[in-house]
Amino acid sequence: KVLSDTVKFSQSMAELRGRPTDLAEIIVTQSQSFTATEALTKKLIDAVSIDVPTLLADIHGKTVKLGREGRAHVMNTSGAVVQPFEMSLGEELLHFLSNPNIAALLTTAGMLLIFMEFKMPGIQVAGILGAICLIVSFMAFQTLPIRTGGLILIGVGILGLFAEIFAQAHGVLAAGGTIAFVLGLIWVIDPSQISFGVSPYIWAPSGLLLGTSTLAIGWIAARVKKDSEAARLAMGGTGPLGVVGYIGQVEKVDHSPRDQLSRGVLLIRGENWNFESEELLAIGDSITVIGVQGFCLKVKKV
Repeated sequence: KVLSDTVKFSQSMAELRGRPTDLAEIIVTQSQSFTATEALTKKLIDAVSIDVPTLLADIHGKTVKLGREGRAHVMNTSGAVVQPFEMSLGEELLHFLSNPNIAALLTTAGMLLIFMEFKMPGIQVAGILGAICLIVSFMAFQTLPIRTGGLILIGVGILGLFAEIFAQAHGVLAAGGTIAFVLGLIWVIDPSQISFGVSPYIWAPSGLLLGTSTLAIGWIAARVKKDSEAARLAMGGTGPLGVVGYIGQVEKVDHSPRDQLSRGVLLIRGENWNFESEELLAIGDSITVIGVQGFCLKVKKV
């Protein structure tokens, strides 16, 4: 049905423009191509011009049909001025980025930077740069002929890597995300509309870099967490902040007649902490930490 409609449409256009209708059918049904000389000989085109001035000279005086009524119009291109339209700086930048390989590299870099930010929070710059890379890469992909399935695979790869951060699946989600991401890079560009896609020299190293980097970042983050827990255990104390059981000294105190609580600042582990106690305390009293509420310590007198 679709092929038949396309053939009839091509034949109608060829008939309207005075072109061979049989060749219009062959071009659609057999994907036939012609050189410039062959197209000129078979009257598929009007002229072959080597540059713009030659083209203007070749089409001068020719009659063309305009509108649905087929109104004849004689072209007058003698002395015509060619006015080029230059791209703006933003358009030139987007044109440069509208390359499947550059878009793939930006997507890979964005995923790694955001993964690093989530796995080792506090860097901040990595998260900002990663978000910028991902946004720019998706803008670049918008200017390219893409397959929806390939784009979905890239999205699944991103979700798989980020899910690994929260699910702690021992690398299973990260591995699955990496595979989906690589397959997405391979299939995201529609080869029927563009002559090149993401190069194997890009998607293969990107997949290898993404997989090894996520494993390395995960291992480093786990090692830092393990060392931090070991250091806290070495310092003693329990509870969420590792201070329950510590003995300290009251530095400042304020008594609240409204709720009969003592509030102030104490010194433990060489650090100043806010405290709250149901007992009446004074400056210099020794206390022990019995609980934690937020960043306020619950204490009692020793």
